[in-house]
Amino acid sequence: MRRAALAAALCCGLAGGCLCGNIPDVSANYDAGVATTGGSVAGTSASGGRTSTGTIGGETSTGSTGGGSSSGVSSASSTTGGPGTTGAAIGTTGSGGTTGSSGPAGTTGTTGTAGGSSGSGSSSGGTSGGTGSSGGLPTWTACRAGQPLAIDGNPAPWSAVPGFFMPYTDALIGPSYPVAPTSDAQLSATVKTAWDSTRLYVFVEVTDPTVVDFASAQYLYENDSTELYVDGTDSRLPAYDAGDYQLTVNAFGQGAGFQGNPKTIDAGLWAFAAALTDAGYDVEYGVPWALILGNDGGAIGFDVAVNGNDGGGPWRESQLMWSGDGGAFFDPQQFGQLRLDHGLCGADAG
Repeated sequence: MRRAALAAALCCGLAGGCLCGNIPDVSANYDAGVATTGGSVAGTSASGGRTSTGTIGGETSTGSTGGGSSSGVSSASSTTGGPGTTGAAIGTTGSGGTTGSSGPAGTTGTTGTAGGSSGSGSSSGGTSGGTGSSGGLPTWTACRAGQPLAIDGNPAPWSAVPGFFMPYTDALIGPSYPVAPTSDAQLSATVKTAWDSTRLYVFVEVTDPTVVDFASAQYLYENDSTELYVDGTDSRLPAYDAGDYQLTVNAFGQGAGFQGNPKTIDAGLWAFAAALTDAGYDVEYGVPWALILGNDGGAIGFDVAVNGNDGGGPWRESQLMWSGDGGAFFDPQQFGQLRLDHGLCGADAG
């Protein structure tokens, strides 16, 4: 390990330093979606005056009238079927459930599930989207530490604590991020969380083989660094209020705090440390509940960003973002959610 002596708990502020930057013109980088179930049935018909199942236009076997429809059966409440080859087709209404979207007439639909029963339709069914939590935003659960944790950048107490992974594909894309990482080995992170009655603890293990510190960088986030976003009351307002903070620590143990852009806070109000590692660097946070107006139960707004600079100059080249599209520095509504579990962390963390 090439852990630097920076691992001691640091409580130094960074004069100046606004972590806002340009608002990225990027698309949202988080899972959001509500799974839909499809399976509506559109009728089909045969041309030439005869119908196989469904149309009036010569001879009709079974089906509903209306030009050329067959009888449609849906696992969900059926939407209007697509047209047959000789006229508009209307499927019959199925039993209750969610509504599947209709597709081109005559194609084979996917099997949908509605109200516990399933069936297939003759038109394309709805496509399942990703399932999100907390209104489509990501969530994570923090375990409870059995005793206060030292904020020194030491990973040993965190070895038994689970964490969530931020892959290189979490990188934001846009003019503010000119160099996108191409692998987890180039830029990725694992985030671990814990809490006790006095503080929220966060440990970020960053994989970044090229760690730089340009002295000429105007802001901490321009160099390799992490950003922690917290909303102690989980109020999710469109602007920062008394419980909302952005806390930045770079790979070399310098920290800066903001309560909305550009209001800065004294770095001595919270604890942080950083240490270089063989794979990149680690950052540890200790945030008092008294600062963020949080409590020892329920949930808080929460987000993490990892900034990458591979030496191209004193500016940020890439950024991984756990939740939102990069606007967390001014909009707490983009934060994910951290739920506080009363179950104890693993033995090494408590």
